[in-house]
Amino acid sequence: MALSKQKTFSLTYQVASLHGTRKDLIAFLMDAALPVDVVSQIELAAYEALVNIIEHNPHPRAGAKISMRCTIAPARITLTIANTGVHFDPTTAPMPDLAEHFKKGRRRGLGIYIIRTLMDTMEYSFAKGVNRLRMVKRIA
Repeated sequence: MALSKQKTFSLTYQVASLHGTRKDLIAFLMDAALPVDVVSQIELAAYEALVNIIEHNPHPRAGAKISMRCTIAPARITLTIANTGVHFDPTTAPMPDLAEHFKKGRRRGLGIYIIRTLMDTMEYSFAKGVNRLRMVKRIA
C-alpha cells in the first residue's frame, strides 16, 4: 500500500446510526485490501468506542454529531473519533480482572478492554468541549 487514504464518517448520538457507519467503515477498509482479521479488529474497536460515546452522552446538544476519521497509511490505520459532551478519558480507566468480571455475572462493560486489546495505541485529548479519541492499529 503506497498511498494514504482517508474517509470521515458522521453519525448521530443514536445506536441505530451505528449500523450504516459500521457497513461503510468495513467497505472502506476492505477496499484498501486489508486482511479480514485487521478489518474485523478495527471495526470492533470503532463500534465499542462509538457505543460508549452514545450510551454515556444521553443528552447531547441538539443536532450534535459524532465524527470519525479513518486514515489508512502504509504501516498503520488510525481512527480519530471526536464528539462534544461529557469529558471522559478512557485511557485512565483500569483494566478489568476478567475472571472477576464474569464471576460477578457481568456481561457488559468491556468496551475499553476490547479497544486496548485490539488496537496498538489509544490516546485521548479534551479541548474546547471536544473529546478526541485516537486509536492506531499497526499493519505489516
